[in-house]
Amino acid sequence: MRKFISGLVLGAGASQRFGEPKQLLPFGDTTLLGWVVAQVQRALFLDEVIVVLGRSADEVRQRVDFGDAKVVENLVFKEGCASSYRAGLAAVDSHAEAIMIILGDQPGITPKIIDSLADEWAHSEAPIAVCSYEGRKGHPMIFARS
Repeated sequence: MRKFISGLVLGAGASQRFGEPKQLLPFGDTTLLGWVVAQVQRALFLDEVIVVLGRSADEVRQRVDFGDAKVVENLVFKEGCASSYRAGLAAVDSHAEAIMIILGDQPGITPKIIDSLADEWAHSEAPIAVCSYEGRKGHPMIFARS
C-alpha cells in the first residue's frame, strides 16, 4: 500500500527584493505559481496539495487556478519561511505520513521529479529525502511525520 503524502507548495513569499509578487509573473499561459501548482497536481504520488499564500493573497487567488488544492493564507508571512511551514502544516490531513515541500517559484518542477522523490522516499527507511541537481541539494524535499 502506498504511503499518504501531502504536497505543501510555498507561495507566500514577500518578493521584497523583486518588487512585484513573483507568484504572478507570467509563465507560459499562466503565472509562475499557477504553473507550479499545475505540475504538482499532475503528480501521481501526492494525496493532497496545500498551497500557502501570503503577500497579495487576494490577487493571487483571483489569477491562479488552484484546481482542487487547499489554499491557506499565512497572515504573518513577513516572519519568514517557518511561518509558511506552520500555516501549511496546520492544514495537512491527519492521515499524512509525510509532507513534500515544493517552492512556488520553481518553474523547473515536473510531476516526474515529484513522483521520483516520493517513490524513492516511500521505499526507504529515511525520515527525510531531498532532490539533487548536478550534485547540489534542493527542493522539493520530503519529511516523514516523525
